[in-house]
Amino acid sequence: MGWGVRLVVRSLDGTGHDQRKVELAGCVRHTVGGRSAPMGSMDVLPVCKKRERTARLIARGAQPEQAARLLAALAHPQRIRILLKLLGGEATHRLLTKATRLKAGPLYHHLSELRAAGLIGPRVRDVYVLTSRGQRAILATLAFERMCR
Repeated sequence: MGWGVRLVVRSLDGTGHDQRKVELAGCVRHTVGGRSAPMGSMDVLPVCKKRERTARLIARGAQPEQAARLLAALAHPQRIRILLKLLGGEATHRLLTKATRLKAGPLYHHLSELRAAGLIGPRVRDVYVLTSRGQRAILATLAFERMCR
């Protein structure tokens, strides 16, 4: 018995056209001792006829250092809270302080990390917005978190 797995993350521009699209697709099959196993009998293991070829295609053009910097910027719950707040629109330093319940110093540190990763930018002094990269990153993070529940 096989199940299909597909993750699609799309970012649309103001006209509704795809700005960027990432799509990973593959097949998943439960097996125990070479035979199909019922759902829940073991962890889902990806098994495809052309697994190595698929892995090479997915990994083509990967930039591990850039991915690590991006994941490091996303690897803190307060930074995720900041990005979630900004997903709803621009926010002042004061609104972000209220949303995160952080004091000025720690909030500044997290904002600096997010800015260095190119996920947020200042619109004007003390007003922050998500960049298009930040929007894609938080949406992909939310999709990934839900997929792994």
